[in-house]
Amino acid sequence: MRLIKQAHRIAVEYDFVHLASELSSVLYYHYAFYERNKRLANGYAEQVDHYCESYRNEKKAEYHLYQVIADLDATLKPLEIKQALDSVIALDGDSLRYQTCLKMLYVIYGFNIGDYRLVLDQCQSTIEFLVDKKGVYRSHYFFFYNNMAIAQIALKRPSDAAQNLALASRYAHVRTINEKLVFLYQTINALHAGQYDQAYALYRAHRKCKFERIRQQFAIIEAYLCFLAHLGYLQLEGKFRIGKYLNDTFKAQSDKCGSNISIIIAELLVYLARNRGKFIDRIEAVNNYSYRHLKSEDTKRAKRFIKILCLLPRANFKASALRRIAARQIRYLEANPISMGNNVSIEIIPFEDLLAMILSKLERRVA
Repeated sequence: MRLIKQAHRIAVEYDFVHLASELSSVLYYHYAFYERNKRLANGYAEQVDHYCESYRNEKKAEYHLYQVIADLDATLKPLEIKQALDSVIALDGDSLRYQTCLKMLYVIYGFNIGDYRLVLDQCQSTIEFLVDKKGVYRSHYFFFYNNMAIAQIALKRPSDAAQNLALASRYAHVRTINEKLVFLYQTINALHAGQYDQAYALYRAHRKCKFERIRQQFAIIEAYLCFLAHLGYLQLEGKFRIGKYLNDTFKAQSDKCGSNISIIIAELLVYLARNRGKFIDRIEAVNNYSYRHLKSEDTKRAKRFIKILCLLPRANFKASALRRIAARQIRYLEANPISMGNNVSIEIIPFEDLLAMILSKLERRVA
């Protein structure tokens, strides 16, 4: 009886390998016990079958989840994620990890269709569901707190995002990529909130990250900080070199519809601040890049903002002329909120904020 009850407890906690060993021990070595308690033993065996079926379902769900995540850097469309989501729902598992994987897929789907309210709802409800549950990994809490913060950055709720990033950092193991991701999103959140000195302090503290992907994002942020420094929003230590910047972000430039957007925009902003001749020289190549690569739904804002930058020479770098000839693109930015898709780094600083800075600079120059 004690061994069967122990096996049952293990089943509840989802340690099925150990459970099988315990149960076989009861059935094989305690035959007399089994004969006297056949009905009780059969009842436990049925429960074990139920738990094992749930275990198989959760493994299928995890497989779908990992397959979707592995393909996110490619050209996975929202419809394909929805199909993967439906296939996971169809498995109808009831284990804790199955339910967690299902919620993760909902979050990924919400980001892909730009529904940040869906992301927030799924993250909040899952965190409440996971509280005090046995078998929950730290990475689960990190995933939902971190993604809730990203959605709040997109919805322009920086104080809420800061709180959730602080909570996410509690569940990120020290010196792991999750910890560095929190620092990166804290920096981006500070930039979106207009807290440029704080963003610069975070950049200086974490720019030498050992993870190349995060390090390249901080290199991109440095270019934006250089532009802000030129406008007088902060003071930088040292000199920003555009050649070094392009070398440091070389690998990130292969992501044509993600990080490369920010790399190109930052390059144009630096040229606009320092050398208008080089800015004009880059216009044709940037126009061609925009036409060839920026065709997806979550890059429409980027395409409009790049178009505005490319119209600056035609406007003779005058604010009033730019407002007139780029009126359609400006209206689009005002009417359509930020869209991050799967790549929060597309808008290091919101495009409408950058546009306001550029117009203000051009007006001061005329004055």
